[in-house]
Amino acid sequence: MNPRRRFFKPRQDDGAFSLVEVLIAMSILSVGLLAMAQMQITALKQNAISQRRGTVMTVAQEYMDKVVDAEKSDLATLVGTETVTRGTPPVTCTVTIAKQADGTPVAHSCVVEVTVAWKDGGMDKSFVMRTVKSEAESLQGA
Repeated sequence: MNPRRRFFKPRQDDGAFSLVEVLIAMSILSVGLLAMAQMQITALKQNAISQRRGTVMTVAQEYMDKVVDAEKSDLATLVGTETVTRGTPPVTCTVTIAKQADGTPVAHSCVVEVTVAWKDGGMDKSFVMRTVKSEAESLQGA
C-alpha cells in the first residue's frame, strides 16, 4: 500500500461540513438578511408617510376647531385659502375653508368644508373635513 494514499483518502468519520453545504447555508442566510433589510426600508418609508399624514390631520383639526368655535360674524373671515408649514420634517399644507349654503340638512345652517392639500412623494394628496354650522345667532346668552 502506498503511504501517500493514506493522506489523500477522505475520512468517513469526519463530522465537518463540506464546502457545498457551507455555500448553501450562506446563500440561504443572505436571502433572509436581504429580505429583512428590505422590510426595514419599507417600515421606515411607511413611518415617514404616517408622520406626514398625522401632521396634516392635526392641521385640519386645528382649522376645523376654529370653524366650530367661530361666531356667525367671524365665519366669513375664516373662508379662504392659507398655506401652512408644520411638523418635522416640515409639511406644507394648503388649507381651504369654504362655506356652502346650498343643500344643508338643517334650516338656517351652512356646510363648512376644510380641505387640506399637500404633496407626498411627488403626488398630490388632500383631506376633507365637513361640518354643519348654524347661521342663527348664538342662544348661549338667552
